[in-house]
Amino acid sequence: MGKELEDKIVDVISENMGAFAWPSANMPGIDPNFLCHQLTMDERIKSVVQRRRKFNEDKHFVIREET
Repeated sequence: MGKELEDKIVDVISENMGAFAWPSANMPGIDPNFLCHQLTMDERIKSVVQRRRKFNEDKHFVIREET
């Protein structure tokens, strides 16, 4: 991962901290090793695009309103 991409990711996470879970410091009594995880990123593997879901007009309208 390049420095520029890393900086962009850090910016997005910093701007949206409310969307992420609480830190382990806010959960006393739970082993931090249990709470923490790592994503395995292998640059040799090609990304897969998720299939686009089709919704009827009512659901599509609600989705637009929420986002």
